[in-house]
Amino acid sequence: MNDQRKTKKQLLEELRRERERSDALQQVSNKLAAAHDTDEILDLFVNEAARLISVSAAWIFLLDGDVMVPGAATQSEQGIIADIVNVHALKAEEKSNVVGHVMATKTPSFGEDAELMMFPETRQIFLKHGFQPSASASVPLVAKNQSIGVLSVMDKHIHRFTEDEISLLTAFADQAALALDKARLVNEAERGKERSDALYQISNKLAGAHDTDEVLDLIVNEAARLVGAPAAYIRLMEGDKLVNRANTDSAADYLAASRSVVAAEEGTSNADHVMATKKPLVTEDAAKDALGGPERQRNLEVHGFHGRATVPMVANDRSVGVLSVMDTRIRRFTDDEVSLLTAFADQAALALEKARLLNEAKTEKERAETERERADSLYRISNLLAGAHDTEEVLDLIVNEAARLLSVEASYIRLVSGGELEASVATESAAGILAELDETIVIQEGKAPVGHVMATKKPMVIEDITDCQMITPEQVTAHTKHRLRSAVIVPLLANDQSIGVLAVMDARIRQFTEDEVSLLSAFADQAALALEKARLLSEAEARERQATQLYEVTSQLASNHNPDSVLDLITQQAVELTGGKRGAIFRYDEVRKGLVVATMHNHLPEFRDMFIRPGEGVSGRAYDLRKSVWTDDLNSDVSVVYSDDESEKLARRTDSELAMGVVSAPIMIQDEVYGILCVTFHRRKEFSDDEVNLVQNLADSAAVAINNARFIEETEQARDEATQLYEITEQLASTTDMDSVLDLITTKATEMLGSLGSSILKFDETSDSLLLARTYNIAPVLLDRYLIKPGTGVSGVAFLERRPVWSSDITSNQSLIRTEGDASRALSEAGLKAVLAVPIVVRDEAYGVLNVIYQETRDFTDAEIQLLST
Repeated sequence: MNDQRKTKKQLLEELRRERERSDALQQVSNKLAAAHDTDEILDLFVNEAARLISVSAAWIFLLDGDVMVPGAATQSEQGIIADIVNVHALKAEEKSNVVGHVMATKTPSFGEDAELMMFPETRQIFLKHGFQPSASASVPLVAKNQSIGVLSVMDKHIHRFTEDEISLLTAFADQAALALDKARLVNEAERGKERSDALYQISNKLAGAHDTDEVLDLIVNEAARLVGAPAAYIRLMEGDKLVNRANTDSAADYLAASRSVVAAEEGTSNADHVMATKKPLVTEDAAKDALGGPERQRNLEVHGFHGRATVPMVANDRSVGVLSVMDTRIRRFTDDEVSLLTAFADQAALALEKARLLNEAKTEKERAETERERADSLYRISNLLAGAHDTEEVLDLIVNEAARLLSVEASYIRLVSGGELEASVATESAAGILAELDETIVIQEGKAPVGHVMATKKPMVIEDITDCQMITPEQVTAHTKHRLRSAVIVPLLANDQSIGVLAVMDARIRQFTEDEVSLLSAFADQAALALEKARLLSEAEARERQATQLYEVTSQLASNHNPDSVLDLITQQAVELTGGKRGAIFRYDEVRKGLVVATMHNHLPEFRDMFIRPGEGVSGRAYDLRKSVWTDDLNSDVSVVYSDDESEKLARRTDSELAMGVVSAPIMIQDEVYGILCVTFHRRKEFSDDEVNLVQNLADSAAVAINNARFIEETEQARDEATQLYEITEQLASTTDMDSVLDLITTKATEMLGSLGSSILKFDETSDSLLLARTYNIAPVLLDRYLIKPGTGVSGVAFLERRPVWSSDITSNQSLIRTEGDASRALSEAGLKAVLAVPIVVRDEAYGVLNVIYQETRDFTDAEIQLLST
């Protein structure tokens, strides 16, 4: 029951305090409503807040830029504020200081929390003036959800702020923020009216003025008058420089002295900065502004100027100049003053744009006539180009018409040929300078002007050749000699690729206009179109010619059944069809483990010794990759390597012609590389897809022809062998004499397998060895002295295992040398190499061995083994 009565009593007390608080706020609100002066509002506010909270002092800090500055304080304690401001710059940042923290977070801070956020120096200032650091509270002033300031109270006695007191302070802060915002709006409205009246008057004056200089004089004088500054000036962009165009009389001496400074420090001045950023720049003391440089600072100091504001003049989102006002005082122009100057700058830019349009309108008729003449000329040129089939005639038309319409002294065209720019056609007046400049031009950005235009695909205007950094002193001398001073160079583009340049040159130092450059580009487009048309026509004719020749080659190959003849024909035709210099076909050599020359056309004799390892050179890479490989210039291509010095020497030096384009294509038969077709050109060559495909098509045609020839050859050989075997069988069937049978077999074996000779060894049970029974074209003395045991050597293994056995080189086969001993050495001494032995089986019993022997190393095919076995 007591607790309930106590609660009721507390509620009554709270209602009383709430009513008192409401009455106080109502009274303050009424007073604020009647006050219009900002300083009066703030003074009223801090005094009422201190009285109602019963504290010793109160103050208000307002936001100025990013720093909190004193707005008002109770009269008795302004000293502590001065000390705090002298010690600290109060930044509006979270956790930086009490005032700044409350401003940034929009949340109150009081008591011990506020004390913890104080700088040690601030705490000492509080104690110095008799205030308790913990007996302070700060609340934010918020208008339209933006912090505009902070209300702070403090006491000289220990004071524990209650929630009601903080709530009351917050209510005061809301009232103050509302009143400040109201005052701001009233002041802005008054200033806006004054500004509108001034701008209206200026606008009327500008509307009646037609002379640009008169307009700019009005601007600078009215701008200086309305912001209370003694001097103003306007600088406008002309070309790539800012020049003085109008100024008040008081600024004349300063500007006259600063002209040399502008030229010396271009790109770093106050005006240049504003031009680049399109934003105003305000300086309290321009004489100490490092942006202008020391010489400008001294000039401002000499003429007594300090405070300055510079605003951009913008037309169509492009900076056209700047308007500056200067004061003899150290002064920071306000946002309103900068806004007013910006409005003046806008009026000036509008007036300048109006004058520009008026001038353009005056010359519109002349421009229209010029445009019509240009269109008529281009139309006439286009008709002439459409009817012309000779490229030289087309280009002659281009250079002469370009020179005539642009009224220049000379014109010429350079075209890309073999990776270099070469003179193509020129007016007669350009012949002399081109003759002196007949040199290799590097197609690279930043080098020679012509090569630069080729690389960038953009026009280049040279106002004065003697000032162009890309032109050498020798070239300047040559141009001066021929009285040529200015030039325009435009690229010839076909399918977005630079194929050449069109250039015109004049005897005058001349700044060619955008229209003139555009006209020249139109001529270049016509020239590129004509060249592209001629190229396509030439390529079509070349493709038709190649298709016809390829068909003829295919027909010849189809009727040619000799593999060697096929290789010779393909090599020759590949060179002729591609316009190459030399050709060759490489085959893989199993013994040397690399590519060797099978046939060649138009090569030097020593090239027959060429040897290429797989993966090396162009042909070796084509062999390894099983696809076409090419290089524009073999001698400068670092990716083309040879491990053998002699091979590299032969590959890179075919004769005195050093630059060589090379293309190689694999000849594929049954998914195996039969060989490599290689075509070499006597110059650097950029291969097109069509050219590479042509060489590959020839290689494919060769593969088909070789395969056919091999098939026909094998078929004929099989037929001949079958015929011979039939004849042998008949002869054997009709012969009963064993010696005659053995002679017939050795003779026919030698003939059919193309060997040096043959022999038959018969097994002798008494000696348990193979003894010589018969030989053909081999001296018996080589064999009849030695006993060959079953299982030793080629013949012994063939006899014992009853299967064909062979060796490509009996003298290098160490296992056979060890087992055959003296017999192997005898064969080696006689210069014999390859041996093929097959067993002779009679009624399921091994009778002996039939051998064929060769003087050269060789591998035996399945067909040869089968033939001897048969």
